[in-house]
Amino acid sequence: MSIVNSPFFYNLVLRNYSPLKRMGMFERLWRQVASTRFDVPTMLYGATATLPSDFSLPVTAREFPSFNNPFLELVHYCHRRVDRKLVIIDVGASIGDGFLFINQNLPSAVEKYICIEGHPRFFDYLKQNTATYNNVLPLQAVLSDRREQISSLVGIHESTASAQGDKRIEAVPLDELLDSEGSAFDIIKIDTDGFDGRVLNGSRNILNRSQPYLIFEYHPLLISQTKNNLLQPFDVLEQCGYSRLLWYDKFGKFSHESKASDIELHKKYADDCLRQSTGADPHFDIIALPPADEGDTDELANCTFSSKKIFQY
Repeated sequence: MSIVNSPFFYNLVLRNYSPLKRMGMFERLWRQVASTRFDVPTMLYGATATLPSDFSLPVTAREFPSFNNPFLELVHYCHRRVDRKLVIIDVGASIGDGFLFINQNLPSAVEKYICIEGHPRFFDYLKQNTATYNNVLPLQAVLSDRREQISSLVGIHESTASAQGDKRIEAVPLDELLDSEGSAFDIIKIDTDGFDGRVLNGSRNILNRSQPYLIFEYHPLLISQTKNNLLQPFDVLEQCGYSRLLWYDKFGKFSHESKASDIELHKKYADDCLRQSTGADPHFDIIALPPADEGDTDELANCTFSSKKIFQY
């Protein structure tokens, strides 16, 4: 391994992101760092974590300070409303960065954090990065809306994988996977690169019983590539009594609010995303409020708490 492709150089470049960016040198140096994949220990959301050197999150979090703010804002909002520690389900938990992000900024808000990841390589990092936390349950599983064989998970980006492979793998519904984990689930976060609607459809028992807050990715291109229904997430939400939706762009900036029943509006946004170039990677994160929540959404829309977070990465 050369000095350029080493943990030392990786962390040196990352720590000096701001000055290197101002000098116009960061992108060139980072391309060199990430040209070879290797395991690297680094500081991630206040904790030492191991991740692949080409994992994009450390750079994205620095370049876009609002990235992932909607998730943190939702945890803060939900924690205040229920006035107790939360049980959170993270579907597509990757290397465990979602938990580390919440744990850094709201360490007293979580009773139990269930991390579900289907890709074997990411799951290995997830186990390692959460091993010292007794409130984290890592589960290796691929989710759908029924027990079935689906396309295998393949890398479509250095930090994510989608069910578009040539092999077949076993998938199960969330209702079945967590059948023995009780019913008090407060938040479900879903990021499964095209399968979010299927995951929601396989979670109807949990949605009807617990009525958790939801945040999921709406990525029309990946939904189409995985041969899923562009409107399925909204159909499931409406049938389970969810109505109010808050939309954020892929960098965490609030976009607009809609109702689950606004089918024509959702078709328009899907069509707009599909018309853009693949390189633009247009998609949204959507917060769905449970039926009982009729509160003011200004804090969620403005990300009042998360925009003032002390640590960003």
